[in-house]
Amino acid sequence: MAEADLAHFPTTDQSGAALSTAPAHARSALQKGCDLVAMAVSVVLVGGLVAELSVVVAEIALRFWFERSLLWSDEVSRLFLASVAFNGGALAYRARQHTSVEFLTRMMPRRAQALVAATIDAVVLATAATVGVLSYDFMSISGMSTTPMLQINAAWLVLPLTVGMGLMVLFAVERLLCAHARSVAVIALIGVGVAGALIYAASVSPSWQLDTDVALAGMLAVFLAAVLLGLPVSFAMLAGSAAFLLVTGVAPTIAVAQNAQDGTGNFILLTLPFFIWAGLVMERGGISLRLVRFAMALVGHIRGGLLQVVVLTIFMVSGISGSKIADVVAVGSVLRRELKARGYAPEHGAAVLAASAAMSETIPPSIAMLVLGSVAPISIGTLFIAGIAPAAVIAVLLMALNYTLARRAG
Repeated sequence: MAEADLAHFPTTDQSGAALSTAPAHARSALQKGCDLVAMAVSVVLVGGLVAELSVVVAEIALRFWFERSLLWSDEVSRLFLASVAFNGGALAYRARQHTSVEFLTRMMPRRAQALVAATIDAVVLATAATVGVLSYDFMSISGMSTTPMLQINAAWLVLPLTVGMGLMVLFAVERLLCAHARSVAVIALIGVGVAGALIYAASVSPSWQLDTDVALAGMLAVFLAAVLLGLPVSFAMLAGSAAFLLVTGVAPTIAVAQNAQDGTGNFILLTLPFFIWAGLVMERGGISLRLVRFAMALVGHIRGGLLQVVVLTIFMVSGISGSKIADVVAVGSVLRRELKARGYAPEHGAAVLAASAAMSETIPPSIAMLVLGSVAPISIGTLFIAGIAPAAVIAVLLMALNYTLARRAG
């Protein structure tokens, strides 16, 4: 993953000279300002996460020992979860940590890669600005009511969305000014601006609006193309949804902001940051090292050695963290040096680790299953029970493949 500091990613021309759309002193000032903003947001998010963990623990303790409940815990949880999702999402965008596909762009010529990268940032800028304006309208409407338990203005629940979109606009501007050549950034902005103008024209002129089926097919095609070209999936979904509503007029565009806000309102989703946190605690606290040693004692003597240990350890860790990112961090950080020291090819170890991490998607408590259960009428308990067997089969097959390849290699 790339670092958050954009100074590490200058765009260069063929002569190797760094290019920028802004003077060096202005670029430096902008980056320092964004660094301060990102640091402040990080402090707020960490404090919010600790506070939310305290609320959840207090809720569990009260129910278990005193048969009481904090009636306002659900509303507080929604506020903290929205803050983590949208403001943390902005920080993840700046750090280039959003999920994206880079397979096609890596095969492109350097100039094409630069243009695609600038276009992606321009699309993020336009999408965040659009959703930010819509969220402000939604916040104004929500301000007419109060929450049932805390009796606070309901606009507070929408505020994280508006602030998060504002942060994304800021960080997108930072990238366009500091990480791309002037000519490339201008071309990208013009292209995205023309596309946005056409979409807006369709929204205000009924004669320009598209049939629903045609618009849906077009938006799906654009969504897939954008994802394959490296646009983060979350922004591709937001941009596609907003564009579809604008060119068809089938629903008010404010529904984009409302659905984005409602999507973070499920209490089940609160487990996501806690699972990732648990993975970090495992890695820093040495728990993953102990699991690796346990797995080594069980299967380390089998042909394939450490690769068998990788598969089994991922299987065990997945049942604790729920996040395959946390799984890879916890296991990869421990076994990376050992694999290299024992002569395993780096690409072989990475392949086994990646395949094992994919297996973890069906192992309870899987984040993917939690998200699916929160948006679909499916029992999460049923999903968890049904996911264990496929994961076990995949683990056995991976270990059998490791054994076969190791035997062939001697």
